[in-house]
Amino acid sequence: MQFMSAEHVDAMNALLADAPEVRAACSELTRPYVVAYRLADGPDRQTVHWTVTFDATVRFALSEHPTPDVVMVGDWRDMILASSAGRRGASHEPSVTLEGDPDVLTLTDPALEAARTIATVEVDFPNI
Repeated sequence: MQFMSAEHVDAMNALLADAPEVRAACSELTRPYVVAYRLADGPDRQTVHWTVTFDATVRFALSEHPTPDVVMVGDWRDMILASSAGRRGASHEPSVTLEGDPDVLTLTDPALEAARTIATVEVDFPNI
């Protein structure tokens, strides 16, 4: 399955739907939050949108959210390199700018880390 494909997102969301650790981390949040990604120069030179919603659980989507709390804006290829490096235990910091409230990233980090523990599945990364 391809990284951040519909199949990948569906698999992650299925694992996260009833994960007690993720639900517990989300219950610590004072309200729902949305972290969005707007990544330029994706496949076919299109802008790619990813969304992570923190409510009762963590949920991923491949669509633009109308009212995110924070948007990470960067290059799709750079984000793929960073994600791929992380899976290999390497490091590649993507160049991103933030729009919105950057404190949301700190607030949601425990829930995101819990989600990564539960929903990291084997994927193929795009050749870039």
